[in-house]
Amino acid sequence: LFQRMKDMLSLPTEVVSQILSYLSDEDNYLIAGNVCRLWKDLLVDYLEIEGEYLSSHISNYPGAIKSWTKAIGLQSKPHYFLRRARLYWGEHDFSKAFADIKRGMASQPDPVERCLLKSLKYVMQYNYAKAFKESSKAIALDPSTSFGYYMRSFAQDENFHLAIQDLDLALANNCTNRTLMYYNKSYYWGLLGEWGKALQDATIGCTTTYLYPNIYSRKIFVIKVMTGKIPNTIEEEKTLTNYIEQRREHFGHVYYVRATIRQSCDRYEEAIEDYKATLKHGYHTPARALTDIGDCYRKLENQVEALKWYSEALSVSSDYMAAIEGKLVATSNATKFDYLKYVHVNPGKASFLFRMSAAITADEGKLGGALALLNEGIEKNPYEPDTISTRADIYAAMGKYEDAVRDLTRCLLYAPNLESCWTLRGSLYFIQRRFQDSVRDFHQSMKLQPLSLVSHSNYAFALYTVGEFDKALEVWEKCFQLEISETERNEIENNIDHTKAVKKYRKIPLNSEPTFYPSFPLTDEFFVEVLKVSKENLKQILKKSSVTHEKKCANCGANFRGVFAKKRKCNSCSLWFCQKCGKDVCPMC
Repeated sequence: LFQRMKDMLSLPTEVVSQILSYLSDEDNYLIAGNVCRLWKDLLVDYLEIEGEYLSSHISNYPGAIKSWTKAIGLQSKPHYFLRRARLYWGEHDFSKAFADIKRGMASQPDPVERCLLKSLKYVMQYNYAKAFKESSKAIALDPSTSFGYYMRSFAQDENFHLAIQDLDLALANNCTNRTLMYYNKSYYWGLLGEWGKALQDATIGCTTTYLYPNIYSRKIFVIKVMTGKIPNTIEEEKTLTNYIEQRREHFGHVYYVRATIRQSCDRYEEAIEDYKATLKHGYHTPARALTDIGDCYRKLENQVEALKWYSEALSVSSDYMAAIEGKLVATSNATKFDYLKYVHVNPGKASFLFRMSAAITADEGKLGGALALLNEGIEKNPYEPDTISTRADIYAAMGKYEDAVRDLTRCLLYAPNLESCWTLRGSLYFIQRRFQDSVRDFHQSMKLQPLSLVSHSNYAFALYTVGEFDKALEVWEKCFQLEISETERNEIENNIDHTKAVKKYRKIPLNSEPTFYPSFPLTDEFFVEVLKVSKENLKQILKKSSVTHEKKCANCGANFRGVFAKKRKCNSCSLWFCQKCGKDVCPMC
């Protein structure tokens, strides 16, 4: 159907004009009017299909935006504005997305369309309570609305299982962009630590289309997380190579997808060749491919070539933010003013520019100045998680832990996949003596980074602090399965011996302490404070449980029976031992 409509519409406009002119000359005005109306309807239908095809199958958002813009020029339907708003959202152009939602609301939408427009607006504002309400209303009015389920999946707060369920319902209701649904399902499985299921959905997503680069990157990322190694992508590359050799439509884009795979696998030289082939055979966003070449050269530490390609990208599109970012990062002596001068060029990226300026200011030791810049960036875009998390880092470095925790909580609402935020908040909860909250955050950090020694060890340390010795030992034992150095192995063995001693003797040894890894930007002084707070809490736990241990020998576990039992209390550690164990010397001391 798509090809037939395309063939019909490829007739030269002069031919159409001659047909209409002939009909008019013959006084067939009614037929001429019908032809015009038919032609217009056919064109709108074509543009709808083209818009969905470009966005869903080859992630050509700029091209799809043009299609919907033409369709809106012919008929201002509410769902046209909804479709284009979704694409602007995907391009991070929030001002245009909000403008389209407003126009859609003003063009007499039906009740379902009204709810969907509102839910998209609230999702972009991270107002998940209202987004959930509106998307649920849309689903109640029309249970077959796949976009309603998709919007509700964003609004499930931290209930990721329900989000996955909604994505399954979107797939069951013939959602057009099936690859995106599988991508999001893989993302949520990752947040739950279910990496096997994350890989399964990413793999299925790769089979739904050859032309969506992000799904391949997701699959490679999941395999890296699960194995710590770069995966073998021979089969995927073979499929794409065959596609290119057949010279099918959009094969320039297929080069781009293959380049993305190779870049994700750290094969930067091969990726560069494919990105250049992409440009040679035509690509819908040349600035993007040029910027990717610059990124590859930057990874190869060839700053001169990287700057050359970033500059080329900016010559094609002067406000392409990724190229601006790459060029500034590759410039070793960039100042905060180099970033701030671009704020007027791309106001939509003001938050990022203020964040980078703040980082430079913080490196100069001016934390107050960095905080002021971050406040201005967040004022420009209150929902940008990276800027909010950076402000949390500054607050933590300044010792303003309450403010840091508040920002981290807000950031994780918007981006629950930021492992560093879970780690930092878990560390700060220690100082606030919110130990169970700390256990939860370190556990989530470990699920997101299942091969990280730091996340494992900190989770075990939190369990140790709350007296969960068996669970702590289990987690520390798992660390031996990770790739660790000899020094790290010795540290883990010390942690295990220390925890076993505390569990057995109900007393904290004086000559050792478990390992805790403070996260950026926390200092050594913070590390000392964490150990102190941990020890204080553990002493309280051991003190409460000491009564029960007066009934058993602290060393061999023998029961003391009656008041005449042969037991001895150590004057040094105050633990009770049976006559056999405590006859000459207390085993603990």
